[in-house]
Amino acid sequence: MKREHYITQFSIRPFEITKGLCLTVNLKATPLEILHKRTEDIMQDIDLYEVMDNTGSYVNRNEMELAYRGFENYTAPKFRRLVSLLESEDADSEFNTMIKTNEWADKEATLLFHLILTLIRSPQVKNLVFDDEKIPEFLKPIFYRLLTTSQVMAVKLAKEHLRGNELEVALHFLKTSSESGLKTLAEHLMNNFQLRIYKTKGVKKLFLSDRPILIQEFKDTDYLLPISPNVCVGTTKLQTKGKKIFICNQIVYLSDDEVKNINQKIVKKAEGMLIIQKDSDIESVKEWQENKCSK
Repeated sequence: MKREHYITQFSIRPFEITKGLCLTVNLKATPLEILHKRTEDIMQDIDLYEVMDNTGSYVNRNEMELAYRGFENYTAPKFRRLVSLLESEDADSEFNTMIKTNEWADKEATLLFHLILTLIRSPQVKNLVFDDEKIPEFLKPIFYRLLTTSQVMAVKLAKEHLRGNELEVALHFLKTSSESGLKTLAEHLMNNFQLRIYKTKGVKKLFLSDRPILIQEFKDTDYLLPISPNVCVGTTKLQTKGKKIFICNQIVYLSDDEVKNINQKIVKKAEGMLIIQKDSDIESVKEWQENKCSK
């Protein structure tokens, strides 16, 4: 068995309370409990991306992890530099400079790509496929591979995993469904959305959960993702006039009430784990959990 991260370690690290450690809440525990957890041990699942054949042997072991690792190696250093910049006291001036010099386009693409990969790697995406009774069991791993990587990798898995009529059906499906979900999602977000940067201005800090992206929870913001306790990014529809693109050229500052609202929605959507910043945060979590259960 292999533990595989569905939220990258580099994107969890800004939420650490000390190097290598996060303050977490086990939302499935009764009563709720705070645990100090190593970053490398959280936001992961056993054999999340793995496929077994009828004998219980792995097929193309670690293939998806290796593919995603390539993306991570490209994104991680840019992500770390950007979070550090946006966390700094010079964030406003640096952000304005990036807008004026067109440096922001590359930084925005990095954050959008990170958001896309976080979406597609979610265990909920896998559950949607494997819980769908309309998809034949033998085809589910192939469909999931197409959804989360590429047609080439899905075809490779089909040829390694299936035989006879099942292989023919899978290859026919892949021939008529050539677009990967990852590519479709990337093109949709990259072509139709831009990012708005939000930063806290009070004492309250943003949480991170095992379902880190809030989807259509706020007006005019389809996706919202915390990238540090003080910074989150949100997608807004691309604003254009002719060939001119109107860029969100200011950081939006969040009041404590707005941060509280975001965190409440994060807790509501969380599956089982939450990263907080101080012990007292658990009191709000308990209150929101009670309200959630009473409805």
